[in-house]
Amino acid sequence: MNNKFFKEYVITPGMCDHTSKLGYADTFSLFQDIASEHADELGIGANLLPEKGLFWLTVKTKIHFHKRPKMMSRAIASTWPKEAEDLRCDRDYLLTSPDGEVLAEGKTEWAVLNYKTGRPIRCGEIYPEGLVIAQEDVCTEGFTRIDPDFTECEKLGEYTVRSIDIDLGGHMNNVAYIRNVLGLFSSAWLKDMNIKDIEVYFKKSCFEGEKLTFYVRRGEATDIGMFKEDGSPAFFARIR
Repeated sequence: MNNKFFKEYVITPGMCDHTSKLGYADTFSLFQDIASEHADELGIGANLLPEKGLFWLTVKTKIHFHKRPKMMSRAIASTWPKEAEDLRCDRDYLLTSPDGEVLAEGKTEWAVLNYKTGRPIRCGEIYPEGLVIAQEDVCTEGFTRIDPDFTECEKLGEYTVRSIDIDLGGHMNNVAYIRNVLGLFSSAWLKDMNIKDIEVYFKKSCFEGEKLTFYVRRGEATDIGMFKEDGSPAFFARIR
């Protein structure tokens, strides 16, 4: 069984930001969508796992942006799961132009949880029999560590989770976290930043009506911490 999935996209206006290029959060959304399509094709999708009392949990995601495609251009996205490593597994992504130029590459770390117990299971237990693991690897530098202590950091803003942020699981959609973080900055800042890397860590689910507070740590990278009202971390991001 071939474990690589390919899909061609037209970069429509709804996928673009103020630069008329594929938006940063929209790239995360595109990769999330093709991962869902591929998982469904493999028989381990979000609509199928609940039958087994299981669900996918995104732990970390990172994307390196080489060249964001322009509005109405075409791009080919591909994705493939990596070898299951006990309680965690990675999935890689690649976005290229039709002539093969690499536009973006990404990696997500996943876990599979049991609905009733809330405990993770071994990812290899749900991989379909005969799945051939592709040896191709992207984002080879792996994930970095973000200092979780934002105590002395600048407060960047607040946000109350709204109905439009909520997904089928009843909590805030993964991409909504990223949109809300990027929305804290002006269009001019985002343009000047010329972002090449965004790395995110999901710490706690957020729900409609919850008030979130954002803090920023500036340095070689821009680190963002999103915290709940009780002070517990919900989300971390690193932008370079």
